[in-house]
Amino acid sequence: MPAIPSPLLYGTGAVLALALAGWSSADALSRSARASAPEFARKVAPWNAASLGTQGAAVLMRTEDPTASRRARAIAAAAIRRGDLSASTLRTAALAESAVGNGDRAARLIGLAQRLSRRDLLTQIWYIEHYSAAGDVRRTLDHYEIALTTSRSALQLLYPVLVGAAADPALTPEIGKFMLRNRGRPWWQPMMGALIGESTDPRAAAQIARIALKPGPGEDRALVKTAIARLVAVQAFDEASRLYAGMARGNAKAPDSVGDGGFERDPALPPFDWELAEDGNVRSQRGPAPAGREGNVLWIDADGGVRTVVVSQLLKLAPGAHQLSAVVGATGDGEDSHLLFAMRCAVGESADQLIDVTPSASAVRTVRGSYTVPAGCAWQRLSVQVSGAHVGTWIDDIRLR
Repeated sequence: MPAIPSPLLYGTGAVLALALAGWSSADALSRSARASAPEFARKVAPWNAASLGTQGAAVLMRTEDPTASRRARAIAAAAIRRGDLSASTLRTAALAESAVGNGDRAARLIGLAQRLSRRDLLTQIWYIEHYSAAGDVRRTLDHYEIALTTSRSALQLLYPVLVGAAADPALTPEIGKFMLRNRGRPWWQPMMGALIGESTDPRAAAQIARIALKPGPGEDRALVKTAIARLVAVQAFDEASRLYAGMARGNAKAPDSVGDGGFERDPALPPFDWELAEDGNVRSQRGPAPAGREGNVLWIDADGGVRTVVVSQLLKLAPGAHQLSAVVGATGDGEDSHLLFAMRCAVGESADQLIDVTPSASAVRTVRGSYTVPAGCAWQRLSVQVSGAHVGTWIDDIRLR
């Protein structure tokens, strides 16, 4: 198991600068030197210590100065002799001992610092570096948990580290389990939002979603939508479909069929469920069916203009011919109104195969037509499009066979 990336990208002098100067805001640490970073930490976003206090900055600028460690030890020793046994003083002493190669003494001092207070962020960062260097991912993440739970500054500082680490296939499941263990923490929602929305690998984000998010309706639905959308954006349709099936549970539709063709429920996880387009000139919504019909329909009003997608769904049909049927009507007659049922391959520049119908207030029509899915077209997008003006156009009972 590879080590989790460590946030301590500074050289020894820079770490001592942090300890001597006191904690600075995470934003002030956003551009630090990378040259002395351990190899396993090079995935991490850079940091900067430019706004540290005068004394710390002076030490930081002389990271090769052999006297820096000795001076730091002297400062810490003097504080301890004065009776200052605070966590920050012991941690400073530990860093100074570590800098001169006294690893065992450093570990004892940092242990004392943690027993005095788990709220000292630099103490937790010391443990993060220590356990990550040892390849102990579970203990590394335990100290991430302590840091994030006890320090308000930790989230901004540490979330880029986990987001960067999440793209490592060996670390992705461990980070997913870490997030599952910590559901309900105040930092959980922003951290999970970053992992799902900002990870450089959408597949890693989806894996974390499968581990840490709850299926079905509820508080995690928006995060699941984001994870699916990111997979679809990189055309990872099969993986997106598996995530959809796991998260939709009993409401998941088969990929080779139209789901909820009667518009009976709110679309949960597009584009495998219906995806309603938003356009200023076109308004669509589910609503009660007109007199004489039961359940709901999709209502459409349009001001006229260019052809616009109203609703679409991603399908995985086998190559060959497929028959479509739908029921359409209107409460009023729009000018030059057309309703188009379109099918195209989800990948590439294939043209729409269209079934064109003019909705009318005078009659309810059953639309029938066929599409041919060519070989090599694994995924398709079925859409309903409008052109011209529409007054109370409605659609119901879309089916494919």
